[in-house]
Amino acid sequence: MGNVKTIIGKLAVEHPRDWHNVSHYNLRSRDKHFDLGEQVLILIPDLTSHLFNKWTGPARIVDVRSPYSYTVELEDGSRRIFHANKLRKFNVRVESVICDSLIEELEPVTVNSCAVVYENDEDFGQLSMIPLCGRSANLANLKRQN
Repeated sequence: MGNVKTIIGKLAVEHPRDWHNVSHYNLRSRDKHFDLGEQVLILIPDLTSHLFNKWTGPARIVDVRSPYSYTVELEDGSRRIFHANKLRKFNVRVESVICDSLIEELEPVTVNSCAVVYENDEDFGQLSMIPLCGRSANLANLKRQN
């Protein structure tokens, strides 16, 4: 590792302008690695215009060919090899959450989104606490007493 740093240091002294470009690029660059079975999106050229690309998927990683080359199984069952730069981790979006009511008298409800509100958040105005019931209320009371 010391040899690499020495070489990089020499290059920075000999070519300061090029070194600035490299360091600027590396500010936002990230090392991408994917595991077998992981779902990914694939950057594929858009057929309507050669100027645009679009993320399609999800697809599944079925083989790691090298540290940056992956065999991916597409939605139609076909397999293709992609470089890590053309892949992005697929994050599942939650459309709705069904939960039991926190108050026993109310019916179960469907919530279209879920968020965490911290005590110091002022964006939401005045919020009221929903009283806890059952086992979770007993745990909350025990925590307050300690």
